[in-house]
Amino acid sequence: MTQEPYPLYDAPDVYDQACCSFRDTAVEASGVQRIAAAHLGFEPKSVLDLCCGTAPNAADFVGLGYRYVGVDRNQCMLAYARDRYRDLGDRAEFRQGDVEALALPEPVDIATILSGSFFPHTLDGAVRILESVAGCLRPGGLFILEACIQAPEEDPTMRSEYSLEFGQRHLNVLASLSFVDGPRQLVEYRIRVDCTEGDAQRRFESVDRFRLLDPQEFLGVVAQVAALEFVGWWDGWDLSKPLDGRDRLGRRPVVALRKIAHARRRTELPNP
Repeated sequence: MTQEPYPLYDAPDVYDQACCSFRDTAVEASGVQRIAAAHLGFEPKSVLDLCCGTAPNAADFVGLGYRYVGVDRNQCMLAYARDRYRDLGDRAEFRQGDVEALALPEPVDIATILSGSFFPHTLDGAVRILESVAGCLRPGGLFILEACIQAPEEDPTMRSEYSLEFGQRHLNVLASLSFVDGPRQLVEYRIRVDCTEGDAQRRFESVDRFRLLDPQEFLGVVAQVAALEFVGWWDGWDLSKPLDGRDRLGRRPVVALRKIAHARRRTELPNP
């Protein structure tokens, strides 16, 4: 394949198969519900799924009784999700938006960023995302993130190759994470998908650059956001064993934050 790759995010059907088909979205939605039952304090009715992409868990959340609002910056992803979930009617809504400058007509009970889709470029950028999300939550609401924090003892670099079959479509996927600027903790996450369908061959690619955050840095970011407080974290969706300061953080930690009714004083954030 000599031609330039097509943008993967502009091919939502290929992206959904290559990157979302193996996600256990029912476990994600039920995990969010269990955290809400333990820490929310009121019956949740709405969930805001940020960086939703093709919204693979929309039907799961609606099935649990939530009104689902998916937000993404890519119109191709949103158009795909609207068509995919048109049978959900007004129980699912899809909006274009920037996670650093969210605007909703009314607050939601729960906000999520799942499957590691937390891509701040700096610590200040992480603060802006959290402040933006806090502005969309009702007092007492929860912000739940999955796989968005890096364990300090883990090597974050990775390279994973796998193949998938969907009828006549064959996908070869290569996903890699590498450092761009080690001292600044900046990494590049690249996904390449070679798609063969009959005699047609196409290559798709996405590249995201962002700053890794370790647990202490993340807590420092939270302390900088006056409207949020830390609730707890867990090693994946097994919520029976919350982590404490002595536990080793796995690769896919789940973190919960809560919007507080009366904003506390902000703390100073060190330079990134």
